Amino acid sequence: MKWSTAFNKERLDLDILSTQRSESTNNILHGCSKATSSLVECYVGLGKLTSSWRRSERDEDFRCKHGSVTLKYKDCILLKKISKIYTRKSYSLFEQAFMDGAVGVCIVEESRINDDRILFVTQHSDKANNVKQWFVSFQPTNYDVECSCREFQTKGILCKHILRVYNHKNVTQIPEKYILSRFTLKAKKDVYRFKSASLDDFDSNVVFRSHMMRFTYDLIRRVEDCKIARDYVVSVMNEIAKNSDEILDDNEKTKNGIFPDNNKDKGTVRDPPVMWRKGRSNNRPKSHWEKPKKRKSKKLCLKKIFLTFNY
Repeated sequence: MKWSTAFNKERLDLDILSTQRSESTNNILHGCSKATSSLVECYVGLGKLTSSWRRSERDEDFRCKHGSVTLKYKDCILLKKISKIYTRKSYSLFEQAFMDGAVGVCIVEESRINDDRILFVTQHSDKANNVKQWFVSFQPTNYDVECSCREFQTKGILCKHILRVYNHKNVTQIPEKYILSRFTLKAKKDVYRFKSASLDDFDSNVVFRSHMMRFTYDLIRRVEDCKIARDYVVSVMNEIAKNSDEILDDNEKTKNGIFPDNNKDKGTVRDPPVMWRKGRSNNRPKSHWEKPKKRKSKKLCLKKIFLTFNY
């Protein structure tokens, strides 16, 4: 039940088989190294391969950001909206399913289950010319839909049966819950956007620094073309830096035993204020050299002379 396809129709696996992990690994390693290659040669070949993957991904991101998709049917409102949401490859999969549903799938029966649900019976022929039927449950109020093929649950993109029903009902706007963010143009936007629950995962300064650098870099790349957004980011960053310095100063004072003023009423024992005693002058106390010298009395001088003669 863990690996059989029949028992995994409701799990998102993108049609990846359990054997593809080992097969893909073997194919990659055979392409970048040989049986007689050393460990260093294998490492260098794998590094070159990953660099080419990343370069291809950057090129594809550039084409998705600065290019437009050529629609097979330019007058379709639904395809126009989806082409601005999905990436190029994701849109090609959606468009193929849409065209297969419009051409190869037909609606055999339409019956109402209750006041909110309509059941459509669709059929199409496979490669062996075997006719198969699939049942689509549709709700006209919020366009909620479900198909018995469970292709959306496994692949993440609506199947041709659902798209055929949408086309039959003249639906021009797909609900957001049927558009997974992993296939959209903004899929990478929220990769390094953290929530409060994920902050506990930064148990290391290196991990925190790496994630925050990627997050800020991605934010700067998004706003660099808009002056208003750029000025807003600069002002917010300055405010964040100011507040962070205040927090760091308070934290340093707390470590040194100096508590901030907002904590003085929380049970901290402090020294009493210094009070001047009654009658004390506020003048600065004089030093040793500023004090007047006392004159010696005549009796003391005569006594010293008398003692000297006696000696």
